[in-house]
Amino acid sequence: MMVSLTERTRSAPGAELFIDGSVASEIADTADDAYFDETDTEGLLIGSMFVDRRGTYGTVKGISADVGDTSSAVGWFRSSEDGCAMSQKDVSRHMRLFGKSKAYAIMVDAGQSSMAMYTVEDGVAMKVSAVMTEGL
Repeated sequence: MMVSLTERTRSAPGAELFIDGSVASEIADTADDAYFDETDTEGLLIGSMFVDRRGTYGTVKGISADVGDTSSAVGWFRSSEDGCAMSQKDVSRHMRLFGKSKAYAIMVDAGQSSMAMYTVEDGVAMKVSAVMTEGL
C-alpha cells in the first residue's frame, strides 16, 4: 500500500475509520445489486491515512472496482450473504492486498442490511469504530 501518512487530529476521538456518507451509500447500493443478482461483490476503499497521538486512522472518499491497484487504497470491501464477520478467507485476502500495512475492510451483508468495519493485526481481524461523515 502506497498511501502516505499525514499528521492530523481526528474529529471523533474514538473512531478509527471515517467514511463519507455518500460512499457508504454507494457501497450499500453495490452490495444490494450483487445480492439481487445472487452474487457477491468487492472493491477498494479509496482515501487517505492520517496519524495523531492516538495512532493511525483512515478516511474513505470513494470506491474502485479495480482491486489490482491498491496505490490509493486504504482498504477494501466485500459483500456476502454469509454475514458481516470477517472470515479467515477474508483475512487472507486482506493480507494479500495490503500485507502488514494498516488497512481497513468493510464487510457487507445486504440481506441483513448491515455492515461491519475491521482492520487486521498480526493475522487477526479486529473490529474498528467508524463514523459516517458528510463531505470528507
